[in-house]
Amino acid sequence: MLKANNLSKISFKNLYIEQKNLSDFKSKNASEWDKKAQSFNDYAKHEAYVREFLKQVDFSGCDSLLDFACGSAFLAKHSLINNITLCDFSPKMLEFAKINCPNARIIQGSYDDLDSSWDLVFASRCLDVNDLAKALQILLNCTKKRLYFTYKIDNSYIHEKIINALDLDIIATPNYIYAANILNELGYFFTLNKITIKNQNYYKTYEDLQKSVEFSYKKLNDIQIEKLKNLYENDKDLIKQELSWALFCVEK
Repeated sequence: MLKANNLSKISFKNLYIEQKNLSDFKSKNASEWDKKAQSFNDYAKHEAYVREFLKQVDFSGCDSLLDFACGSAFLAKHSLINNITLCDFSPKMLEFAKINCPNARIIQGSYDDLDSSWDLVFASRCLDVNDLAKALQILLNCTKKRLYFTYKIDNSYIHEKIINALDLDIIATPNYIYAANILNELGYFFTLNKITIKNQNYYKTYEDLQKSVEFSYKKLNDIQIEKLKNLYENDKDLIKQELSWALFCVEK
């Protein structure tokens, strides 16, 4: 009899839930994402990410695509698939998605509203959820051939320079290592790649930076706002930092 190794004593599903509950970075609701919809429809801002994501996708043998938590649906729009389903729980995001992919089927909702299966499933930068194992299993159940999803490599949605400058005491969010080990616990092998882009298009103005920090964390007080303004004005490398995600592919 082959005895289990000591990894069997660890539940990454439970570790993820525990860390997510502790983290200062909380999941956003539909109305909060509605407020970001206009920004997500700026293709120039997201073009580099879309290009890097899609160049690593294997479209062979695939005729249908689910773009889950699609945002403005740039990934689906620039994919090689015509039979497209878009799913998002943000009505404002879907307004832009319908314009970008006018022939797509639309599902306004989330995991519990997925009612079919697709050759390809994309879940891009959207798995900041309370139970990652449950979310991944639902998406995998809907996948006929390949699931592609991205997850943060870092432990924070705010750059470390900003955290230090504002004297923030932040509890980290789960990173891609949790996702990798949860897939292993679910019994799925996967391949892993890295998407890295420059973020000069993300913070064109100070206002863009402040909105981003407050969306990820919480509303800043007057002292923190002054510190952030000072950082933005004096650290010219701040907006040149690279943004990175782990890109997972699970082949069924």
